[in-house]
Amino acid sequence: MDVRRLYFIIYAENMFWIPGPSASRIFHLYQLIPAYSSLPHIRYKMIEKIKTAFSVFLILLLFPYIVVMLSGSQTEETLLAAKGDRIDVLDAWVMRILPGEMPVTYELEALKAQAVIARSNLAWRMEAEGIGPEQISEERLEIWEMACYMPEELEELWGNKHFEEYYEKITWAVQETSGKVLSYEGKYVDLPFHAVSAGQTRDGSLLGEAYPYLKAVECPGDLEAEGYLGVVRLQTEDVPEILETDASGYVTEIRLGGKGMAGEEFRHREALNSSCFTIQETKNGWVATTKGVGHGFGLSMYQAHVQAFQGKTFLEILQYFYEGMECISFS
Repeated sequence: MDVRRLYFIIYAENMFWIPGPSASRIFHLYQLIPAYSSLPHIRYKMIEKIKTAFSVFLILLLFPYIVVMLSGSQTEETLLAAKGDRIDVLDAWVMRILPGEMPVTYELEALKAQAVIARSNLAWRMEAEGIGPEQISEERLEIWEMACYMPEELEELWGNKHFEEYYEKITWAVQETSGKVLSYEGKYVDLPFHAVSAGQTRDGSLLGEAYPYLKAVECPGDLEAEGYLGVVRLQTEDVPEILETDASGYVTEIRLGGKGMAGEEFRHREALNSSCFTIQETKNGWVATTKGVGHGFGLSMYQAHVQAFQGKTFLEILQYFYEGMECISFS
C-alpha cells in the first residue's frame, strides 16, 4: 500500500491532522509500512497500532481544552441558575407588593408598568444597603415603607368572588415583566409614583439634583379620576397664607400662624389628598380645595391606567413619566 494512500485513509477517519513534533514522529512510523506490505496481517496490526497511538496523542493534546470547555459550561449554567433564583425571589416579593400600590382593576399594561417600578425600587434599596433578594423581609419592607400582602390577606381584601381573577391578573403583570427593572445612566434609582396628579406631574428638580429623570408631563386623564377634587375643612385656627407654588400648581411654602412650612408638611398635618390646594375662608372656618391624590412626582397611576386603555405598552408608559430610562434585566 502506498504511504500517501495510508495517510489519506487515516486523515479521513480522524477528520483532521494536528501538525507538530509528536505528529511528525508518528508520521515517520508510516514509512515502515511498505516494508511489510507483503504481509497483510502484519500490515493490519501496524496500522491499528499507529491509529491507536495517534488517537491517544490527540486525547492527551486536547484534554485540557475539553476540561476547560466542560467546566466553563457548568459554571455558566450554575451562574444562570443562581441568577434565575434571585429573580424568582425578587418577583415573589413584587407579587406581594404590587396589590398595595395600584388598584388591581386597572389595565394590565398599567399594572405591568407598576410591577417594574416596584422591582426597580427594591433593586435601588438593595443596592444602597448592599444586600440581595434573599435578605428582603417584611421588617425591611416596613422600614422602606413598602406594604406587602399574603394571599389570604388579598382574598380578604378583594373578596372570595374576585380573588382568583385578580390574583391571576397580578401574576400575569409580574411574570410578563419578570426581572425587568429601570436604570438611569447604568444605576438603579428611586422611582416615585402617586395615585392622581393635579393634571400635570411635578419636576424632579424640586427634590434635588438626584432626580433629573423626572420631568413635568401632562396628565389630562387624571381630571376624570375619582377623588381628583377634594374639599377639607382645616383644623387650624391660625390664618393660613400660601407663599409659593411650583409650575404644576403644588404649594411649596405656606405660612401658618406666622411660621413658614413646606406644602407637603402642611398637607400631612391637615390630612389633605394633595399639596396642590387653594384655601378659602368660610363662616365655619378655613377650607382647602385639593386637586389630585399624592405628592405629584413620577408616574401617575390613574394616567397610566388611561394610557394603557388607549393602547400604550408598559414600556411606553414608563418612558413617558421617567425620561432617559433604560429597561434592563436585574442582576
